[in-house]
Amino acid sequence: MQFVEPESRIKAFARLGKLLRVHTIQPTRYNEILATAVIKSCGANNWFIPKHVWFALQALGHNLTEENLRRWTSQYLHNEKAYSLQKTAGVIMAGNIPAVGFHDFLCVLMAGYHFWGKLSSNDMFLLPALTEILIDIEPPFAPFIHFSTKDIPQTDVVIATGSANTSRYFNYHYGDKPHIFRKNRNGIAILTGNETETQLKALAQDVFLHFGLGCRNVSKLFLPNGYTFDILLKACKSFDYLRRHKGYRDNLRYYGAIFSINDFSFQANNLIIFHQNADIASPVSVLNYEFYSEMGTLETILSLNADKIQCVVGSQEVPYRTIDVGCTQTPQLADYADGVDTLQFLFEQLS
Repeated sequence: MQFVEPESRIKAFARLGKLLRVHTIQPTRYNEILATAVIKSCGANNWFIPKHVWFALQALGHNLTEENLRRWTSQYLHNEKAYSLQKTAGVIMAGNIPAVGFHDFLCVLMAGYHFWGKLSSNDMFLLPALTEILIDIEPPFAPFIHFSTKDIPQTDVVIATGSANTSRYFNYHYGDKPHIFRKNRNGIAILTGNETETQLKALAQDVFLHFGLGCRNVSKLFLPNGYTFDILLKACKSFDYLRRHKGYRDNLRYYGAIFSINDFSFQANNLIIFHQNADIASPVSVLNYEFYSEMGTLETILSLNADKIQCVVGSQEVPYRTIDVGCTQTPQLADYADGVDTLQFLFEQLS
């Protein structure tokens, strides 16, 4: 079996990235493969819409530049053991947002492993389409990539993403293997009240893109005492198109009725419900919020909920490790889920 050299891996993924960045410039066979996969994905999963799927694919493309890939892998790819050990990684993928399993796929192949992926029934077409293109670009990848909709076979390591319930299943079936098991997490945002309209519009993208179903989507706001919602509600207008989506619209009506009947504290318009709630996670169409008196008082809350928080969004005024507004759905290659360095984990198993 021909091994894919590190240099070839980088160049192949960089070519794939370029295609994803410029896919609309001229019709090609690759574009047809992607367009077909997008159509099938949206037909099979009501929470996938073309606008969001193409956003996800282009976000991947902007990451997959030769410069980014070299910088990201520079401290790892000197590991010569990957040439001879030929280990296999089993990856159980989530399907909450489009192509969410791609980063694990990338890590596994960049580390020189065989990839055996279990596709989610909610996202069965995008990664195989990207794989078809990748293999056409670099044919030696072909014997290294396998997909299934059933349980993965015995592998050397396991990476699995799911919920608290599926995590127990993962532990039972694969806990004896070196593994990364991920549970539910969400993004939060800490506002100071000094945000500009432009920043709040960017925050709206962190909230609404993919209907808020991603682990990096903002599901909870921390607001200074006395914060008024007018400008925040106005900033959400660019996502009015979500109201045309039946599932989103049904959620909005349902939770609006529930909160009204139970006399819960909330603010709402025809697009979003702001619910005063201590929980980090919130359902589709609802954004939880909590007031704070001093920024320092949030430290305990963040610490107690660390295992529920994927990322913290905020401006430079926020004295915590934050990312800029508008960036939650465009993570960089080194922005690992749950803060666990997947590439380092894979190379450690080669020692």
